[in-house]
Formats: sequence, structure tokens, C-alpha cells
Amino acid sequence: MDDQITDIIARKFQGTASRQDLAELQQWLEASDANRQEFEQMQQIWDKGAELFGSATFNTSAAWQKVDENIRRKERTAMVFPLKRLAIAVAFLAAIFTAWYFWRSGDPSIQQVTAANATKAITLPDGSTVHLRKGGSIRYATHFNSSIRRVELKGEAWFQVQSDPKQPFLISTDNATIKVLGTSFLVHSTDSGDEVIVSTGKVSMSDKQTDSKQVILTAGQKAVLSHGDLLQETVSDSNYLAWKTGILEFRNTPLHDALTALADYYDLQFSLSDSLDAAVQQLNINARFKDQPISEVLDELRLTTGLKIVREQDRIIFYGN
Repeated sequence: MDDQITDIIARKFQGTASRQDLAELQQWLEASDANRQEFEQMQQIWDKGAELFGSATFNTSAAWQKVDENIRRKERTAMVFPLKRLAIAVAFLAAIFTAWYFWRSGDPSIQQVTAANATKAITLPDGSTVHLRKGGSIRYATHFNSSIRRVELKGEAWFQVQSDPKQPFLISTDNATIKVLGTSFLVHSTDSGDEVIVSTGKVSMSDKQTDSKQVILTAGQKAVLSHGDLLQETVSDSNYLAWKTGILEFRNTPLHDALTALADYYDLQFSLSDSLDAAVQQLNINARFKDQPISEVLDELRLTTGLKIVREQDRIIFYGN
């Protein structure tokens, strides 16, 4: 395996491969069965390493560099015999295990922040800012390396990324890789899929499972990745940052859409009684709320809609009068 292909494979495993890289890798894979088998072995070893340290963030570039050095050294010195590949695999796993061991031992170069009870503001080493929604967590290196800025996210967060074309910013979730140069955007990651909404700048989003699936988003656009489908849409929800700003604003908003936004903000269940006729369900809401308790919101909705609203613990039901 030549150095160029080795470097491309490294970038693919790290999630930083370009389209040209992927095209060259595909051409190399199609060249022979041996190439495909070698790649599959390396992929299995890399995946096994990922199982060891879970989704932990560590300096993958440095880890790969160490692995690559071991591989090339062994390729130069070892005799050509079947055990050579086993030695390479052992070196590969050893480097990954070392990274995992130091991370599990409390490597101070890794920072993890969890917003357990409330939204939390974070300043990253490059000056970029993150607003982490309650229940979310983010993991990143205390010092980004010179070639890339990488973070791992679970949950929902708003990013304001410092522009640096020479040092791309990557967000890794369980399902997707999001790449930016400098912009502001929202990432919402769940077990079932991811959503990215862009306010300014340009963002690319790709499916981790299928590198060929990628969309480029600009301001006012969003992408939704769910069950292997990656869709690009225009943003229609003006309240997607309500959890950060504390502001909910409805302008001729259909009642159902307004209740969906309220449910997300207050973490409550809103539903319309089956007794409501279709015309009532199509009511439009015009209102603005800022950091108001749910009791005040319900009082205002009673006045503006004329509906009976009943709260049963975490469930709020709208009835006709």
C-alpha cells in the first residue's frame, strides 16, 4: 500500500476525506480483490478500536500518525510472509488501545461538558462559542491541532464558529459529520437522526454510514438525516432557537404548529381534543412570549383562541367551548 492511499484511508476514518479522496479510494478498491480485503481488515480494526473507547474524542490524527509510522516501519523491516499483516494489525490496535487507556485514565487534554439542568454557554479553544441545550453534552480537545478543529456532540447545540479556512471545524455525532469554516448554525442530534439549521455562512452535512450522501447548506436552509435519508429543506420554523433566546413568536401560525413549538420549549405534551372541529384546528396564532411561565402562556391562549384549556400534569389538552 503506497503512502498516498494510506493517507486517504486515514482521512476517511477520521471523517475528513474530500470527495476527490473518496473517488481515488474507490478506484483503488475496485482495482483488485486484495485491495478491498486489505481495506476491510483496516476498517474492522479501526471499528474495534472505536468499540474500546466508545465515542470518546482523542487526537485521532496523532493516533493515526503513530499507527502509520508503526506500519511503515514494519513494512520496511519485516520479511514478506503472512504474519506481516498480523503484526500491522497488532500495532494498529496497540495505538488505539493506548489512546483509549489515557482517555479513560482522565487525559487532561480532553474536555467534556454536559448541560445537566440548564442551557450552558461554552467557549472553545479557538474562540468559537457553543450554547448547549439542557440534556446535551459536548466533548473536545483543550487544544485543537493545526489542521482541524473537532468536537463530538450529543443532543442539541447552537454554534458560532470562528472563521479559519485553513483549519476546518468538524462536528461528529452518532449519525453524521458536519463540516464548517466559519458560520452560525444549530445541530440537533438524537439516536434516530440529526438536524442542522444554518443561520449564516455555509455548512456541509454527510451521512457517516454512506459518504456519498452529502448536502451543502446556506443561510435559511436545513438538512434532516433520518433512517439513512438525507433531505435538504427551507427553514420554516422561526422558533428553532427559542430554547436559547427564551423568545417564542407566532405570526399567523397554525394552532398545531404553535403547539408543537410550545411542546418543545416547555417539554410538555400538547394535544387537541377530538371534539374540536376542523375549522377550529386551523386557527392561526399571533402572540409573542419571552421567558414566561407556562401558566401565563395558557392564559393568553385561552383569551386569543376562546378555547378551554386543561392541564393534566405534563399534558395540556385543548377543548372546544
